[in-house]
Amino acid sequence: MLFDDSLVMLWRWLFTLYVTVWVLQGTETFTVVTYNVENYFLADFGTREAKSEASRMKVVEFLEAIDANVIALQKMGRRGALTELRSRLQAKGLDYPHEAWVVGLVCPSFGCAQSVFDCQESID
Repeated sequence: MLFDDSLVMLWRWLFTLYVTVWVLQGTETFTVVTYNVENYFLADFGTREAKSEASRMKVVEFLEAIDANVIALQKMGRRGALTELRSRLQAKGLDYPHEAWVVGLVCPSFGCAQSVFDCQESID
């Protein structure tokens, strides 16, 4: 079941986050931010327009201002967009050396495939 697999991945991620926080409990602060970047595409994709340069800079400015230890992003678009965002953050002195790419459920009402496996190639 696709939903069950996604749920297992979510619980694994949350457990890893919990353990990380537990290990770092001696530090003063540990900041986690979750941010829906609303279709962070570098180029038009289907019916979705590319994120403008100004919008991409606003995302970077927001994340730079928070300076979180862990960032969880939603609606990141394609994997190349994540690489591009990480490069922008690194140029600002924010280095996030680890990443976990989790593909969510795809809704057929948006014109996509019936399941993640049907359109995995287009997501990567």
